[in-house]
Amino acid sequence: MRLQGKGLKRVNSYGQGDHYVHFKIKIPDKLTEKQRALMLAFAETEDTSTDQTVEGVVDTDDGKLSWC
Repeated sequence: MRLQGKGLKRVNSYGQGDHYVHFKIKIPDKLTEKQRALMLAFAETEDTSTDQTVEGVVDTDDGKLSWC
């Protein structure tokens, strides 16, 4: 992400340079049962028009969860 004008002051000039922010996102390999339940609860609140899965779990027509 670039933050324009939020970097260091320019040498022998006016203004400031740009500040670049790099994000490193780590996705957990294993979840505890509590974390898994929270992720599934969060996924149920998502309002999307397309079918999506969370860790291969999909909601079926009869209200039960099924593995893909």
